[in-house]
Amino acid sequence: MNQVSSTFSFEMPSQISHMIFGEEVLLEALEEEGRAILEQNGNCFRFACQGPDFFYHNQRTRPFGLKYGVAVHREGYGRLVKNLVQELLRLRDRGLPSRDDELLSAYILGFSTHAFLDRMTHPFIIYFAGWVKVGDPETQKYFRCHAYLERIIDVLLLKERRNTAIGTFTLLSLVDCGQQLPYLITKTLLKSLNIAYPKMRYKSRDRRRIDNAYIDTISFYSFTDPAATQFRQMAFERDRGPDGDYRRLALFHPLQIPPGCDFLNLEHRSWCHPCRRGLESTASFPDLYQEAQDLAVPALRTIRSVLQGNKDPEEVERGLGNGSLNTGLEASEACPLECSDPLPLWELIDQLYLEMEATVP
Repeated sequence: MNQVSSTFSFEMPSQISHMIFGEEVLLEALEEEGRAILEQNGNCFRFACQGPDFFYHNQRTRPFGLKYGVAVHREGYGRLVKNLVQELLRLRDRGLPSRDDELLSAYILGFSTHAFLDRMTHPFIIYFAGWVKVGDPETQKYFRCHAYLERIIDVLLLKERRNTAIGTFTLLSLVDCGQQLPYLITKTLLKSLNIAYPKMRYKSRDRRRIDNAYIDTISFYSFTDPAATQFRQMAFERDRGPDGDYRRLALFHPLQIPPGCDFLNLEHRSWCHPCRRGLESTASFPDLYQEAQDLAVPALRTIRSVLQGNKDPEEVERGLGNGSLNTGLEASEACPLECSDPLPLWELIDQLYLEMEATVP
């Protein structure tokens, strides 16, 4: 078990696990109404399940929205979702058309699911993926191992929960909300962000940050589509080129899961919270997934009750909490990374390049 002091840094997020989780929570919480939401506004709901992760993909088009991704993951998620709900209620009082009401409600419900899976599973992923410590070249091998483990989990979850092989799956068609995120969503999200994080407000450019984050995210999903093998080849060739090795292949879902590794901890070996050696667990990833669902279902029902006028909006913030999505701890709790036992993910990433190298004439 490695004990290395560091600080948390974000990695590229996964996508499929959040989508599956969100749909399952919605259907368990709202049943027939949930099915209607997926039929009428499914793409918007599924995109919303990505939460603030889409800001992390905004690395091509300026002005960037990365600051929002970092802030929302750090603290204040419940406060932000409460703001979204309150803004919808305000717009409804002003005569919001029912179609727009349903669209924005679907987005809020999807967005709310994201926090539960993040908080419950990120410590597991950090522990088993390791991290790069600035100034320590020995840890450089862990670069993008976090991202690759999340994609392996995506593949395993897709097969287990949907009986679908990754090579036949296309995410983009399930989350594409059009050329731009609907203006109603952008406007509501921006206003809610400005209230939740007032020190980050730069009104003249912030709407463009959301628009750009959405555009870059859709581009990223297209680029990393499991069926788009030409983009894997392009990523491989760029990593072999003069701009260096960025391990771009780790951002693609593996078409075959390497044997011999217990990626989900199904053997229930002991592990600990990467920031708290005393917080030990033997939980598997499916165990954590179920725990997250058990918390998310009543929270979604609470949000629906608030939207129906049956509960106070403050219940939304209490139900979601404001703790870190990265660590599951409260924002006030320091979280120096100090404990891990990484799976040999760096070797598996290296193997991807060796296999593609073997196909080069």
